[in-house]
Amino acid sequence: LIAEYRQRAARVTPDQVATIIYTSGTTGEPKGVMLTHNNLSSNEETSVEPYHMGPEDVAVSFLPLSLVYERVTAYAYLFHGVPISYVERMEDLPQALLEVRPTLAAAVPRVFEKLYANILQKGHEATGLKRKIFDWAMGVARESVRWKAYGEDASYLLNFRWGFADRIVFTKIRDGIGGRFRAFISGGGPLSREIAEFFWAVGIPVYQGYGLTETSPVVSANVPNKIKVATVGPPLDGVEVKIADDGEVLVRGALVMKGYWREPEATAKTLEGGWLHTGDVGEIDRDGYIRITDRKKDFIKNSGGDMIAPARIEGALTLEPQIAQAMVFGDRRPYLVAVIVPAQDALDRAKGDEAALQKTIGAVVARVNQGLANIERVRRFVLAKEAFTTANGQMTPTLKIRRHEIRAVYGAALDALYEKSN
Repeated sequence: LIAEYRQRAARVTPDQVATIIYTSGTTGEPKGVMLTHNNLSSNEETSVEPYHMGPEDVAVSFLPLSLVYERVTAYAYLFHGVPISYVERMEDLPQALLEVRPTLAAAVPRVFEKLYANILQKGHEATGLKRKIFDWAMGVARESVRWKAYGEDASYLLNFRWGFADRIVFTKIRDGIGGRFRAFISGGGPLSREIAEFFWAVGIPVYQGYGLTETSPVVSANVPNKIKVATVGPPLDGVEVKIADDGEVLVRGALVMKGYWREPEATAKTLEGGWLHTGDVGEIDRDGYIRITDRKKDFIKNSGGDMIAPARIEGALTLEPQIAQAMVFGDRRPYLVAVIVPAQDALDRAKGDEAALQKTIGAVVARVNQGLANIERVRRFVLAKEAFTTANGQMTPTLKIRRHEIRAVYGAALDALYEKSN
């Protein structure tokens, strides 16, 4: 059997299709992405080398292996002898982190958002002296962002205050996720700058990267000793990235897919001019680090002709403890509205009183609006009947919202919000 396996393996060529992985269908029908052995192996080699993985590490895997992001991460663990603990259900992740105490893991932004929300909720549930200490420590974390996240010098006083906050608060936060993380990798979507900065400020290293199924998947990444927290890092070695005139991110290199399965027209359109057209909008700074600002298809064009990036607004809303999820709507409309999923804490406090819940969420939206430009403000909203989940088809396996599915469910309610103002 071993001899037969080796003979068959020797006949495999780098340009042969190794797997077909379907896209998550965030903006439409999923497509089968043909990835070759060369696509996957070249991406694994260049994307994980800076982490120096080895048998002394412990990894936890909880994302579906149908995702190329988790698949290539798993290849990296196996190639470097890293033991892997698999978590079958996302709900079991908090307990798994405590039991396994991993040093490595790949996650999507929604996981970090939930961890962040849980940390704040537990802190806000404290009373008396414990609540005052927590609030003080959070203030120290905010003051430490420029130091911990961006490497700027810290004063002796800030260093001392951070050390004290670390002993009494930050250590407990780290212990809550196992206490041993040396690399928590974020991909599959844009991570909020505020959340990324928070984790670095409390001593949890979160390395954000960027990629697509069509790029096997990693295009760029922040890695140890090469970090700009507010970006998705520089392109991997051997990967070319440029920004088109309309702001779209274009990619070229060995990581780019062979094409879409049985969809030659879609393949030709996506690979037009020899570059992969990602559908993402971004920019590259003078040091070569990439910043993704939104999805090209997700831009909202209001009735005044202004182009608005909804992800930024949704991120601001979901940073609030009372809001679990949000989707902003307003294409060809005079102003923005939203579908909002209240957090469990807000639901518990309302005790079934719909009017009270509306008032609570309304106050939060008004507070968020103060930090937004006039055209970005959410004027009205509807409360979701249930959370956006993969089970109801309103989220992808990487926990990104499916806008078209949510609009299909709440379209009439969103339209009614505009009718009220007439």
